Amino acid sequence: MAQPSSDLAGQYMQNLEPALGVLEAASPAFPAGVGSVAGRVKPRTPRPPSNKGGSAGAMQTAQEILDMAAAQERMARMREVGIEGDSGPTAGQLTRNPELQGREGVLRTLGGGEELQRRFDEQNAQLKATVDRGVYDVGAGPDGDYRPMTDVDVGGGFKSALRESEARSKSAVDKAYEAARNSPEADIPVETVILQELINGPEFGRLSIAAQTKDAVAGLKTYLKKSGLGDIDDDGNITLRSATIRELEDLRSQVGDFFDSSNPQQRRAGEMIRKSIDEQLDGAEGGDLYRAARAERRRHAEEFEEHDFVSRVLGNKGKTSADRIPDEQVASGVEKLSNAELGRLKAQLLATGESGAAAWRQISSQVLNNIKERALSPASRGIDNEPRLNTEKLATSLEKLDSAGKMDVLFGKETAAKLRTLIQVARDLNQPIRGTQNHSGTNNARNITEGMFLRLLDTKTGFLGRGLVNMVRDSRTNKEARRLLDGEGMLKSMEEGK
Repeated sequence: MAQPSSDLAGQYMQNLEPALGVLEAASPAFPAGVGSVAGRVKPRTPRPPSNKGGSAGAMQTAQEILDMAAAQERMARMREVGIEGDSGPTAGQLTRNPELQGREGVLRTLGGGEELQRRFDEQNAQLKATVDRGVYDVGAGPDGDYRPMTDVDVGGGFKSALRESEARSKSAVDKAYEAARNSPEADIPVETVILQELINGPEFGRLSIAAQTKDAVAGLKTYLKKSGLGDIDDDGNITLRSATIRELEDLRSQVGDFFDSSNPQQRRAGEMIRKSIDEQLDGAEGGDLYRAARAERRRHAEEFEEHDFVSRVLGNKGKTSADRIPDEQVASGVEKLSNAELGRLKAQLLATGESGAAAWRQISSQVLNNIKERALSPASRGIDNEPRLNTEKLATSLEKLDSAGKMDVLFGKETAAKLRTLIQVARDLNQPIRGTQNHSGTNNARNITEGMFLRLLDTKTGFLGRGLVNMVRDSRTNKEARRLLDGEGMLKSMEEGK
C-alpha cells in the first residue's frame, strides 16, 4: 500500500529541521515573533491511517486518498503545459501543504533562493511559451505556415476581407432583386393604405413642419405626385392609388435619396417609410421572389449597416474619422464583441473563402497575443531580465473570455482547451498559503517568512551575519532543499510507496 501523502509530507519537513535548529541555537536573542513563525512551519506529527479505528480513521484515510488524487491531477495538468523536470512544481506547489510552502520560504533565505527563483522563472517562461504556441496555432494557415504579426497588417487585412464580404453580400441582394423584377410577380397590385395613413398621420405631420425634416418630407410628397402614385390636396394630405410590387420596391430603394441617414430625425423618418412599405408588401398575395429579396436585404443591413462595430470598421457609420476604427484597434474591438456577434462576424469572413479565413485567423491570433502582452509585467523581471507574466492577470483575462463563451469561437476548440488547462495550472502554481495574500501572480512561497528572516539577520542580531548563513548552507541542507523543490519526485515517491 502506498504511503499516505501526509506521512510523506511530514518526513520531508523533518528533513529540514537541522537548518532551523542551527538558526535557533545560534541566536539566544531569537525574537518571540520569529519563534512563532518557526513553530508554525514545524511538521505535524504523521498520522498513520491504518491504526486508528472508527470513523475518524476512515475519514483521515479518505482525505489522504483525495489529497493524493488532487496532487496527481495537478501534476498531469502541469505536464500538459510543460511544467515538469527542472521547471516542475515544488512540493509546496504540488501538495498545497502550507507547512511545505512555508519551508520553501525559509529555504529561500538559507541558500535556496537562487534555485527557487530559477525554478519559478522557468515555470513562468513555460506558461508564456504555452500562450505563444496558442498564438501560433490560431494564426497558422492550413499548411501550418505562420506569418509573424510584425509582417502582417492585421487590422488592414481584416478590413479588406470584411469589405470583400460586404461586396459579396450586396451582390447577392442585387441578384435577388433582379430576379424578382424580371418576374411576372412584379406587376402584382398592392394596396397602399398603410403607407398613406403613415404620411397623413400626426407623427409624420410633425415631421413635415420640423426644421430638420420638412424639406425631406415635402420632397417625398412631390415625388409621389410626379410619379403618378398619388395626389396632394389643399391641406397637404396625400391620396395614394394602388401600386404594383415593382413600384413600391422602387419607392423603397429611393427613400435614402430623400432622407439623410446622418441626421437622426431624417433617418427616423426614412425608417418609418421603409417599415410601412415592408408591411404593405408582406401582406400582399404572391410576390415570393420579392419577399426573398427583402429578407436578403434585411440580412445584409443587419450584418453590415446596423452592426455598430462592422459599420465603424468599414467606415459606413458617420461622416468623421472619430466614427471609424483605426487598423491598430480592430483586434481590441473584436475582443469586446459578444459571443453572438463574434460568431456572426466569423461567418461573414469565412464566407469569402481563404482570404476571409486568413483574416479571421490573424485577428484571433492578435487578440490572444494582446491578452498576453497586457499580462506582462515590465517591473517584474526574471533572472534573464525578461518581463515576467503576471499569471493571475493572464488567467483572469482568459477566464473572462471563457465565461462569456468566446474562447472557442476565437481560438478554436483545441487551443481553447489548452488555455483552460493553462488557467488551472496558473492557479495551481500560485495558490496562496492560508492566512496570506498572493500579491503578484508569482509563487506565493517566496514571500512567506523570507522578509522576517532577512530582517533578523540584518538588523536584530548583528553577529548573525554571513558566517551563520554559510554554516547552514552545508551539503545536507542543500540536498534537502533540492528534495523539497522537487515536487514531481516527491509525488513519484508517494505513488511508489517509498
